[in-house]
Amino acid sequence: MKAPDLFSTDAPPAAARPREAVVLTHMAEEEKTEAAAWLRERGYRIVSSTRVANLALVGEGVAQNDLRQICAITGKAMTWRELKASRPSANASVTVVAPPLREPDPEPLFIEEEDHVTLAGLVLPKNQHASPLVPPAAQFAHLVIDQPLAETMRAIAVGVVHGRPVALEGETAAAKTTAVLYLAHLLRQGVRRLNLNGATDAGELVGRFAPAPEGGFRFVESVLPQAMRHGEWVLLDEINLAEPQCVERLNPVLEQPPTLILSENDGTVFGCNGDIPVHDDFRVIATYNPAAYTGRNALSPALRSRFHVHCAKAPGLQQDLELLRRLVHGTQPVVTLAGRRWQADKAQPVYASIADWPEADAFLAALAKFHNHVAKAAGQGGGEASLGRDRSERYCFNRRSLLFLVAMLDCALRDGTDPDTALRTAVGDVYLGQLDNASDERAVIRMAEACGLIRPWKDAA
Repeated sequence: MKAPDLFSTDAPPAAARPREAVVLTHMAEEEKTEAAAWLRERGYRIVSSTRVANLALVGEGVAQNDLRQICAITGKAMTWRELKASRPSANASVTVVAPPLREPDPEPLFIEEEDHVTLAGLVLPKNQHASPLVPPAAQFAHLVIDQPLAETMRAIAVGVVHGRPVALEGETAAAKTTAVLYLAHLLRQGVRRLNLNGATDAGELVGRFAPAPEGGFRFVESVLPQAMRHGEWVLLDEINLAEPQCVERLNPVLEQPPTLILSENDGTVFGCNGDIPVHDDFRVIATYNPAAYTGRNALSPALRSRFHVHCAKAPGLQQDLELLRRLVHGTQPVVTLAGRRWQADKAQPVYASIADWPEADAFLAALAKFHNHVAKAAGQGGGEASLGRDRSERYCFNRRSLLFLVAMLDCALRDGTDPDTALRTAVGDVYLGQLDNASDERAVIRMAEACGLIRPWKDAA
């Protein structure tokens, strides 16, 4: 005998049919009581865990993140309102099945107005004063706003809105600096950028004496006092490469509100009740790789506690594929922030010539898979490296490698090079060229063949 469909009004009596398990979740108590009574009348079993349920009945206000998790466990879900709307009369012979819940269209990730930008619901004022230090639009022609980048930009935006310094920790090529500069571009915000290293001293942060044109010496302010005067952002890249005693000079600048005493000069005080007020738009943002990286220092608890810290996630296979689709088709992926779905506007394709290939999407998928395999084999992401195991320094294959390969491929195609030859040449230059032994070369070639990126190398003309 065929098992009855869930919620069928002409199903056999409760005692004679399977006991379907339904979980009621994310519902108001009044709705839950009404739904439970209706279900029990028809012989269905109410359970408290989604793990044992065949179907979830949810309230109208359920967040999309929660809904996706529920559907992943139970397989299907519907709202109580949908069930009531489709519920037949007592004598009707109609089967009501649970329709799939259609996710709403994503909201615009960025909404630009004349005087502000809204990023995933956060309103950020635009700088109304032109500055030559605003990052230019051309710098972001290749940018894909994927999940990790959107999360990082939101973390920066939270710090900007609440006036708190931000520290971005993450692996190389996790788009930490890019996130800062792109948000600054959107807000027309000037950025003073300083790359720190082991030789950086306090003079590079606050200033030092230098020869004056008229003779003698004069004090020349550096990035911090200049930015505090003019309301610019200070971007301190690789902050944990600098010596701790140098970085600790930042502590008063990171306070709320920020202050700075130019003890290196005449004792000028920036900040509350000082000689020079700090501009409202002044912000400090730092980026750094994890302390496990060679030459990095761990940030002191005193310094770290002054930052709003965000861990910028490295892109994976899905994000690499989204990057390639952005470059070739101009599409931006859907991201989830604060339980809601967002999407940046479609952009101009950068390498549209590749879109004309037969089965272009299959090629992009194969390329993303190949790059991901090579990066993991090289030990990116913290795993054990199978490539270059005898080397003291690991090979480095990241998004820059992928971007370089696609740029080379596009250039060769526009010059009329045969696609197969162009692809093999790009793989050879970008990936094989880094390898220092034949064994690693053979391993990478096998990966390219196994992913369907290229025909067997030995078959090449």
